[in-house]
Amino acid sequence: MIIKDFLPPPEQLIRKQPTQKVTISLTKNSLKFFKKAGKKSHIPYQQLIRKVVEQYSIIYQKY
Repeated sequence: MIIKDFLPPPEQLIRKQPTQKVTISLTKNSLKFFKKAGKKSHIPYQQLIRKVVEQYSIIYQKY
């Protein structure tokens, strides 16, 4: 199953909610992408990663 275009643009991803710290390993390319997107949008890349994971979990909780 492929879900297309379910994420909003980076600048619409940020909303304050309670968080819990975790440690993850990302590929260099993934980290580079999020850092570039964060810099372009003036949003910390960690927040972008957090929101992508959150949006993914929201979509798949419905299935």
